[in-house]
Amino acid sequence: LARGAMEQRAFLSRSMAICFLVALTPAVSAASSILTFGDLNIVVVTDVHSWVSGHRHNPNLNADYGDLYSFYEHVKSQALALGKDIFLVNNGDIVDGTGLSDPYGAMLTPLIENLPFDLINTGNHELYNDESIGNIVNNGFKAHFGNAYVTTNVADSRTGQTLGANYTVLNGTSSGRSYVAFGFLYNMPATGSGKHCDDVIVRTVEHTVNTTWFQQALGLAPMAIVNAHMGYDNQLVHVILGKIRQVMGPTYPVVFLTGHTHIRQYKQLDSYAVSFEAGHYFDTIGFVGIDLNSFSQPPVFRKVDVNANVQAMVHAVGLTNQANLNTTTGDYIKTEIVRVRNAMNLDQTLGCNPYPEKLSRHHSQLFDIMLNQVWPYGLKVDVDTYYGVFSRGGLRYDLYPGDVNLDDIVTLTPFHNEFFVANNVPGMMLINIKSQHGFHWHYATSDQALNGNLHYTLFMDGYDRAELMSRLTSQGYSGSASRYDTTLDTTTIWSEFVKAQWSCDQPSSSQDGR
Repeated sequence: LARGAMEQRAFLSRSMAICFLVALTPAVSAASSILTFGDLNIVVVTDVHSWVSGHRHNPNLNADYGDLYSFYEHVKSQALALGKDIFLVNNGDIVDGTGLSDPYGAMLTPLIENLPFDLINTGNHELYNDESIGNIVNNGFKAHFGNAYVTTNVADSRTGQTLGANYTVLNGTSSGRSYVAFGFLYNMPATGSGKHCDDVIVRTVEHTVNTTWFQQALGLAPMAIVNAHMGYDNQLVHVILGKIRQVMGPTYPVVFLTGHTHIRQYKQLDSYAVSFEAGHYFDTIGFVGIDLNSFSQPPVFRKVDVNANVQAMVHAVGLTNQANLNTTTGDYIKTEIVRVRNAMNLDQTLGCNPYPEKLSRHHSQLFDIMLNQVWPYGLKVDVDTYYGVFSRGGLRYDLYPGDVNLDDIVTLTPFHNEFFVANNVPGMMLINIKSQHGFHWHYATSDQALNGNLHYTLFMDGYDRAELMSRLTSQGYSGSASRYDTTLDTTTIWSEFVKAQWSCDQPSSSQDGR
């Protein structure tokens, strides 16, 4: 998910379907949670953001990637026994979320390589840093997945060649049927906030669908699978479908596997096409079964969202207990995850949260603590002239009561962005910017009252710099934002603060964070 105006953080689970849509939870009965297989079946995860080891603060989401492997092996075995085709898909945004993603996914990608993904895309988060995409390209990830790594409109800027494959053809083991598959990313900008790194080119969707090779590829199979890292109803989904309809006609089946907006959602686009999105942070395992009806009439799509909960997964495949779900390779992956976590010291306790309630990223308190306590402490600022601004998408998770470990900190703020400072900013300019429409929806600020007659030292991170400086320039500010002289970044500043200020011996606090 991009930080910016289009960010949606709410997790939605809505009941809607062509045939049915149900979220499987531990409370449902096994009889109601058996998957219904179609001629084609797809298991998909999206926007996992390195949450491959589960959620230690949420027992309802206790599955890890070892469990996902075992789950898929059971689902695949059942599908093949029925003579049905099945594929495992990853929609991208594999990095930026937990401590396992540091540094730049180097320890994470070998864990992901244990999963037999038939189709894997790139999300925007793999493309923010040259180092992140360099790890994918140069350290074995791309080579491991080969033609399954499909980046239809993302290219290597040094060669001009598509980063992964332009497309791939998936061949059904049972039916012998072919499915042409693509991997699109939304039109990620090359400049400004949310821009991609220099080592890649993101070609527009509009340009890509008008290329000869794209249109010819559609004719390689009687159906298309579009792995699209964009919202389920994004305008670009309709651009892609519109071109497919123009080239292949109205009865060519298409399934869009979407993501980026971190929700569960499903939509029938027309009689022969659907789009669905399967959550985020490994809270969801999406499943869709498709009856193709010999391509003689509209297909029937059946979608199920399985919560990433071991008992829900057991129910979904019709088993009786977790022991029956486990597989040898799944158990190996679980062991590897623990080994890597230990090697990275992710469970090292840094301090204890003094607040008795969960600090939510959706409320102001956590931002108040950051901007009024964490930043002033770490940056050693003059509190009389300091003013901090931070985009609300920069905090990605919550802080829970009790011990705070290294993984909690990276999960809260994973981006390691550098700090920038603009000096002598007139208070009246900041007052005017704060009053602009939508500013408080996008940004959190320090809580002190601004004085229009004073000048302030404005602190921001590298992600927000371009947008904030553009706003200041429009107010007549002629200065610039320079890199602040500190060894800390937006992640490590929290670690240092917790170690120094949140001792596990101190009593709980009832402060409001200001």
